[in-house]
Amino acid sequence: MKYPRIITLALLSTATIATAAPTQSLATPKKPPTHADLVKLKAAQDKAAPPAEPAKPIAKAKRKTLIGSSTLLANNGHWTLIPKGAVIYIPERHKGKLVSKPTGTLIEWKKFLIANHGWIHVHPVTMTQAQGKDKLADDVMKAYQSMGKVVVATCAGGPISVAPISLLTEEETAELKAKAAATGQSTPSGPR
Repeated sequence: MKYPRIITLALLSTATIATAAPTQSLATPKKPPTHADLVKLKAAQDKAAPPAEPAKPIAKAKRKTLIGSSTLLANNGHWTLIPKGAVIYIPERHKGKLVSKPTGTLIEWKKFLIANHGWIHVHPVTMTQAQGKDKLADDVMKAYQSMGKVVVATCAGGPISVAPISLLTEEETAELKAKAAATGQSTPSGPR
């Protein structure tokens, strides 16, 4: 019989493995630290590393406000705000209607426009004109200069910022492109 011999060999190999195992237990209980131990450890850590100074910001982020990013129009104790760049043209006699600080009562754009339609004219623009991809016609800009009203760009009924390059004449655009080509830069979007 061959089977009892296999069983005997299996038992011998198990006994050999069991006797080769260490006699020490794998998990030894550790004494938890006392309060005094923790105080000593904290004192040693405080001595080893000096206290770090709080990190100073590299650059402060400028806080943006609604009024700071808008153009304020005022007249007769009322004022409204429109996006910067929405005023296409302002004649010299109406420059005082653009204010830096609001005074009086804030009213919404549509009510302000109705109340001041005598000196404000709206010019509807397309999104491509607002983005600076298309230009406003030179003859339209010349007509607004002879009109004597403040011209505000609108899109879908509300005021919208227009890229400054859209307001330049063909001659000014050609000059900008020539300067950009001479310096190796891309075509600028114009002054804001």
